[in-house]
Amino acid sequence: MMITTRTPLRASFVGGGTDLPNYYREYGGAVVSTALRLYVDVSVRRRSALMGPRYRLDCGTHEEVDNIGAIEHPIVREALRMLDVDVPLEIVSYSDVPSGTGLGSSSSFTVGLLHALEIMLGRQPAPAQLAAAAFQLEAVILDQPIGRQDQTIAALGGLQHIRFLRDDRVEARPAPTPTPTSIALERGGLLFYLGGQRRAGPLLRSLQTPSDAQRQGLRAIAGTCEAFGAALDQGAKLAKLGEILDQTWQLKRELSPGVASPLVDQAYAAAQAAGAYGGKLLGAGGTGCLLVLADPKRHPGIRAALARFAELPFQFSAHGSRVLHAATPQREHPSVSTPP
Repeated sequence: MMITTRTPLRASFVGGGTDLPNYYREYGGAVVSTALRLYVDVSVRRRSALMGPRYRLDCGTHEEVDNIGAIEHPIVREALRMLDVDVPLEIVSYSDVPSGTGLGSSSSFTVGLLHALEIMLGRQPAPAQLAAAAFQLEAVILDQPIGRQDQTIAALGGLQHIRFLRDDRVEARPAPTPTPTSIALERGGLLFYLGGQRRAGPLLRSLQTPSDAQRQGLRAIAGTCEAFGAALDQGAKLAKLGEILDQTWQLKRELSPGVASPLVDQAYAAAQAAGAYGGKLLGAGGTGCLLVLADPKRHPGIRAALARFAELPFQFSAHGSRVLHAATPQREHPSVSTPP
């Protein structure tokens, strides 16, 4: 049996940081995010007992081991333990972007892996169940200082307004954008990979127990999320959405040291000088992907200003994690017996 899932990466417009448990359990949080047509594919295949080590992994690194406890990849190891999987497996992943780009690839991998394993076990998990299980694995079992938006958007897909309630419930609904507004938002977006791989842990760890100043900053970011959502509801022009995005970025870059590097500031200033309405760095900060909003007529100039950086396609994906391939062999491998 082989199962392959495809799970989208994400771009967060506003609200990042308010999805951290220590914040939303006190104040409530919200984000507006979209799934992207950039994906992580995960394939899980049952191995024959005749083919050597029980577990063979190609998920960024190559591993061949005989027991789950020996698996070095923490997400794979704990996913197998969480779902009580005890069969020989080969697990392979592919991604459209490198890790550490700020597009939520770690959570997309987690969601996609859990999805594939659940299907292999004969279960059909709901998107909300996948998101909750992925967050439990990453944030609780592995003690990663991450929020809840990445797993949610990876499982659900689409352009979503997601609220994180004080009692740990998550409420997500498609952002009710008039069609011209959602089209303008998608067509007006440009995404550039600035290079390098940032470490989100140290940046997010400082928000685990936020200072009074950080709490104030997060509350202001929550306010920009409400403003962005209202602007979408009202069919606002792209310039207004870009203005709110810029306000969000200015607030985010003050949250903790290291969020905005000189390289990020230079790239953002160059985009604005070329006509961008606004933008932000995706993910925790440091480096990664820069998202800007601008009139499409300004795109050639912005591309020229940021020509040294790789551009990634900025297109919305309506789909969350889904099964691309599920094949069951026509017959089992024949058993091997010793002649009499």
